[in-house]
Amino acid sequence: MGRATICAGSRWCVGRNPLYAAVLGVLLSAVAFGQTARDFVLDGRDAWRSAKQNARLSGRLGGERMVGRRVARCVSVGSPVWSFSRDRSYRIAPTVVNVGAFGGRRVVNVTVEAGCAWTAVSNVPWVTIASGASGSRSGIDGDVVAFNRGGMWEGMAASAGRTFKVVQPGVGGGARPENLDSTFGAGQVGTGYVIHAVAVQPDGKVVIGGQFNLVNGVARNCIARLNADGTLDMGFGAGTANDDFPFVLAVAVQPDGKVVIGGGFTRVNGVARGGIARLNVDGTLDASFGARQSGASDWVEAMAVQPDGKVVIGGRFTRVNGVARGGIARLNADGTLDTSFGAGQGGVSGGNFPRVHAVAVQPDGKVVIGGKFTRVNGVARNCIARLNADGTLDASFGAGQSGVNGLVEAVVVQPDGKVVLGGWFTRVNGVARSGIARLNADGTLDTSFGAGQSGVSGGRFPAVSAVAVQPDGKVVLGGKFTRVNGVARSGIARLNVDGTLDASFGAGQSGVSESVDAVVVKPDVRLAALKKRLSGRLNVMALWQVCQR
Repeated sequence: MGRATICAGSRWCVGRNPLYAAVLGVLLSAVAFGQTARDFVLDGRDAWRSAKQNARLSGRLGGERMVGRRVARCVSVGSPVWSFSRDRSYRIAPTVVNVGAFGGRRVVNVTVEAGCAWTAVSNVPWVTIASGASGSRSGIDGDVVAFNRGGMWEGMAASAGRTFKVVQPGVGGGARPENLDSTFGAGQVGTGYVIHAVAVQPDGKVVIGGQFNLVNGVARNCIARLNADGTLDMGFGAGTANDDFPFVLAVAVQPDGKVVIGGGFTRVNGVARGGIARLNVDGTLDASFGARQSGASDWVEAMAVQPDGKVVIGGRFTRVNGVARGGIARLNADGTLDTSFGAGQGGVSGGNFPRVHAVAVQPDGKVVIGGKFTRVNGVARNCIARLNADGTLDASFGAGQSGVNGLVEAVVVQPDGKVVLGGWFTRVNGVARSGIARLNADGTLDTSFGAGQSGVSGGRFPAVSAVAVQPDGKVVLGGKFTRVNGVARSGIARLNVDGTLDASFGAGQSGVSESVDAVVVKPDVRLAALKKRLSGRLNVMALWQVCQR
């Protein structure tokens, strides 16, 4: 008696063979259309009788229990036609696929038994089969999901006869509430200490910088790269700053994939580099950048890469490559000092440890700086200023304004030229603004943003450490706070374009148990936020589904 593998959806003609009825129960000869006859042994005569009465047949094949249902009659032999299935014939994972609003690939793993053919079918027009449409062994069903410009999409697709749900938020109205992306970093242990900076590559990989020596249990000193799912990218170099207490405070990815880092260190991968360095795409040191240069005399806390490849750096240094530069400087593409920027200028000064903590380059080449200072190039400017493309002070920005009464930690220039500020302050140009504000293009306070709102609060020193502006104009905040505009929000929140709280973001969520030092909106409209403990994950970067409305 032979054994047969019955795949889901197969049809078999079944007839009674009385020869073995008395000894083995009922032996049925099962004949598949286009296949040779094989034997199928039922549990017993009672099961067969019950099957005839209820149009249902149960039995065992190769030691496995089978269930069949009569679907038609077999014309050739006059016996019923049955459809048999076995739960373990096919498996797919996952059964629910979430794809970002900007679309992309979705993958379902198909597990089958040898000889069982399968196909993949999309029953929604916005899911296109790209690879693995069919097979006769285990494989991958890879599809492409279109860009969703409307509300949330939900559809059913199928692989190997098993259906699964595809869910995609939209960049328009009707998107679902935001939640922590549980697929990012799941099962990973994160870093050993603090993450200060993050940059997202075009391929979705994430570069992180901070003060740590382990990432997901693997040695990485202060700089590492994560794959799009939060696992460590093993192809990105293992060594970085090798001082007693090194740290990376700023990270920027160039268009060619090279990574510029700034912070408090004197060596990178064993080679002398003072606070600024560039890494190749594999994490090795780019020896052509900053070669034979002394670097910055103190911490580099902020940076921005210009379209021409030059790098603007800010920090609490007083010299760069041996030349006087007070907290702000620009490097050429090879890491040498750009002497045409800030020549003869005094940079930032005033107060204890004056420094530039945030830098943003406008499309016209002007540079907005924020930090802790009272003067810029000898002119009164409190913690916020704008420089011309040559490093001289732009006198038209903030003229006659009192500025900010505390540290500015984040600066973002909007497409309309307005500037969003985050930091540890309570007043901007003499008007109450707690931790978050927006300036007009001339440096005056934009009173339409946050008017009548209380800003961030909670804890001893509530502050906004990071700001990201979404394409729809909404503003994401990260920092150390427990309330935003009087509503409970811990460490992470989103504001509408007028500065009011976006109640749909983080509603009913516990937020972050520590502070958030950096945020960035990824191309797939998700938000990356990081530092210390995020929803129970130790010092690991986390992703939120950020669905624009």
